[in-house]
Amino acid sequence: MMDAKDFIRVLREVGLKPKSYSGRCMYGSVCVSINTDDLFTAGVSVGVALAERGRNEVGVYPRYDSMGTGSVVYWPSMKWPDGWPDSEDSNEDEDEE
Repeated sequence: MMDAKDFIRVLREVGLKPKSYSGRCMYGSVCVSINTDDLFTAGVSVGVALAERGRNEVGVYPRYDSMGTGSVVYWPSMKWPDGWPDSEDSNEDEDEE
């Protein structure tokens, strides 16, 4: 399974802005998410980027919630990495292990 840091990098490479998210019934757990107005395009972009890396799956399945004019897509099993900023505007690799 791909780890959260690599997945965040993939999301950024395809022009998405990952951020931490804690939604309903998550009981304080924080995971990787994106906000989008176009679920289809976001999904295809992520799928193509993973396929280009020889990965046909992330290892976890996304969920989504409608937010009126857009949607939040989140991966509950992909925990947001400790110590990484909680910001969709940060494009730095916060922790180069």
